Amino acid sequence: MPQKWESLLSLAENLKEEDIEEVEKTLKEVDVKAVAMLLKELSDNAEAISDLIRFAKALRESGTLALLEAIVESTDENFNALLRPGAMKAIGNFAALAYMISLFNNVTLMKAAETTPKCVDRAVSEASQNMKPIGILELIRILRSPEFGAALRGLHSTLKCFSGK
Repeated sequence: MPQKWESLLSLAENLKEEDIEEVEKTLKEVDVKAVAMLLKELSDNAEAISDLIRFAKALRESGTLALLEAIVESTDENFNALLRPGAMKAIGNFAALAYMISLFNNVTLMKAAETTPKCVDRAVSEASQNMKPIGILELIRILRSPEFGAALRGLHSTLKCFSGK
């Protein structure tokens, strides 16, 4: 006799009378056709169910499942927080900013993104090293520099564009 059957028989031998009555009562209430259909579905989809179990284990082990459960449990609270006027205004501003950035030329935007941190660091460094007042001759030299001219022209062009000219 196979070991599985022996295990099952030894389990049945150790059952108490009230356990047997409970099993019989449960079996009388069971819809055998529904159980058979469920077993067929389980059999037909065993590989997919195994994949889902592995996926659920990975979610639990990584902590992602706990995070998802916390999000679901606090959904009403989070939703209510998002409906506050300050949050709605911030979301609207973020959407407008994202739209504005999407309109920029990619090459120009990438160049600005790559050079801005370096230029700001350099400007902060130079400003913090030189704390003496600017003399008239130095001010004239700065005003006549190509960089200042380009910045002034860019600012002027931007202001003209904003005014619709």
